[in-house]
Amino acid sequence: MVSLVLYFLFIMHFDSSGSATTTTNLLGTSFLLTMVGGFISDTYMNRLNTCILFGIIQLMGYILLVIQSHDEKLQPELCGEPRCVHGKKALLFCASIYLIALGACGIRGCVRTLGADQFDNKNPKVLVVAVKNWSLKVPKNSEELYEMQSHESTLKKKLIRHTNQFRVLDRAAVLPEGTEARKWKVCTVTQVEEVKILTRMMPILLSTIIMNTCLAQLQTFSIQQGTGTFNIPPSSIPVIPLVFMTLLIPVYEFAFVPLVRRITDHPNGISDLERVGVGLVLSAISMVIEVKRKHEFNDHNTPIV
Repeated sequence: MVSLVLYFLFIMHFDSSGSATTTTNLLGTSFLLTMVGGFISDTYMNRLNTCILFGIIQLMGYILLVIQSHDEKLQPELCGEPRCVHGKKALLFCASIYLIALGACGIRGCVRTLGADQFDNKNPKVLVVAVKNWSLKVPKNSEELYEMQSHESTLKKKLIRHTNQFRVLDRAAVLPEGTEARKWKVCTVTQVEEVKILTRMMPILLSTIIMNTCLAQLQTFSIQQGTGTFNIPPSSIPVIPLVFMTLLIPVYEFAFVPLVRRITDHPNGISDLERVGVGLVLSAISMVIEVKRKHEFNDHNTPIV
């Protein structure tokens, strides 16, 4: 994404705000479409097939993007307007970036859970015994492998107990008399409770808008500002936060957590929700500093480093 904002600025000849807006629109579209990818995976396809299908879609978008970026005939000419791409060139441009966004929605919504599905956190012995039995020969017939012949060997979905919050959603679990229980006709209590869990998380998700504003700033205007006299590629700027995270996480774990644990008696020093809150507050402070720096430059033409 940090390279795309420069592609929009120098190759597609968008102005600074237009290239930044196009990048954030692309990011926002891919994140919103993640719900579509998750819905398709859970309702019609499994996670693996969803990742394969949307991976092909995203690959098509990248191919179109590469073709337009390498053929000058498909690129717009500099026209002095905020956006210089029109006609078929604009159609190719929009098709490429939004195929990328569409492909990302299915991958982003499934690939993490697909990876987590490969591990059973409740039975880490799935790994220890494999090492112990490394020298044993695996039979060609899979029927000769050991399996518990009981109901415990079948994969059963965990049941979630009913809660009294958001009772209006309980209507989905009501089966009218004389009605057959079918899909889209009635839901289980567990399904209703899953929706309740997501509803309870909405305040946290909405509050992260500030955090995503910071990330958008880092991926757009900060990259554009780095195209000046710096001797390092501007698309490498997002590496700086990663370096600080690498350095600060050990300090946090081995210095901050033991110190705060003595005060709060919490095993992690502070809870996960409090960590999120502190991160959001710091993100808001960073945006205040960025606005102050921008106003100082606009009012006095004095950059603040």
